[in-house]
Amino acid sequence: MSEQKIEELNLLTKDLTALKSSGIETIDQLLSFTESDLLKMPRISRARVSQIKEHLWAYGDLKLKQERSATQDEARHRYAMKISGKRLW
Repeated sequence: MSEQKIEELNLLTKDLTALKSSGIETIDQLLSFTESDLLKMPRISRARVSQIKEHLWAYGDLKLKQERSATQDEARHRYAMKISGKRLW
């Protein structure tokens, strides 16, 4: 799928332009971003992210990268501290 261009998603021109201006050219590149990542990009609003997600789903039940939760980050930190022998508190 890596060679498939984002044009294949049939996005609105303004959505396509916003993604391309952020360097996103392929569907695989787009799928590597979370919703939060996209919202940090210029000219990408919540409404645009919503449209992009709808087009990904319609194209082939595709989804953006899943957000990492604070709980996952905390668990990784605790594990790293445990194996390094450092105290947590």
